[in-house]
Amino acid sequence: MMQEGLLKKMKVERILLILVAIIFGAVMVRANNQNPNTSDMPSKKTNGGRIMKHELPPLPYDYDALEPYYDEATLRVHHDKHH
Repeated sequence: MMQEGLLKKMKVERILLILVAIIFGAVMVRANNQNPNTSDMPSKKTNGGRIMKHELPPLPYDYDALEPYYDEATLRVHHDKHH
């Protein structure tokens, strides 16, 4: 019985985390669309038409900030390697 309650709580927490991530993403997209400040963004191409290397900005929070939901190693792989 105790395991069922724990599993249910974990599922609810995971759903809440996903909803928060979706809402945060929507807010960020909307904020960027309302106030586009592209003058300081680097161009994707040089004058010669060659594609420039993408530079990944650092995370705005520590790698361990989302523990216990995502551990530091998972965030490092996702941010540093995946993106």
